[in-house]
Amino acid sequence: MSRRGGGPMRPRLTCVLLAALLGTAPAHAQGERERDEDAKLEAFFRDYLDAWFRAEPLAATRLGDHRFDDRLDDLSAGAREARDALDRETLAALAAAVDPAALSPTAGSTARSSSTTSRARSGSTSTSGRSRTTRGSTAIT
Repeated sequence: MSRRGGGPMRPRLTCVLLAALLGTAPAHAQGERERDEDAKLEAFFRDYLDAWFRAEPLAATRLGDHRFDDRLDDLSAGAREARDALDRETLAALAAAVDPAALSPTAGSTARSSSTTSRARSGSTSTSGRSRTTRGSTAIT
């Protein structure tokens, strides 16, 4: 059975990433270093969302990004593997992209939540022949 979307953790990861884009502390409350690191984190999350929306155009449409409305998700095994690899690579790159100690309290909290959510998700999407739960049903790959 093909998995559709990104599994149960994908919506949570997306919400965390969108919150990061919208929820940074006001500029007047931040120092210059915090603003710089927050901007790096925002750019990092925007890049991830852009790549994810290209890979899953239906998710982009559901979340209000209509750049990919003329496309459908690729549900092949190779495309699933590529989406899982994107998540793993993004998680690995997050620590190198920004200095967590230099982030504003809001952005720092978002980065920690994203990292925790991504770790939980990346551990639950193995396609090595085990079953996994995706959106309330179990898929065997």
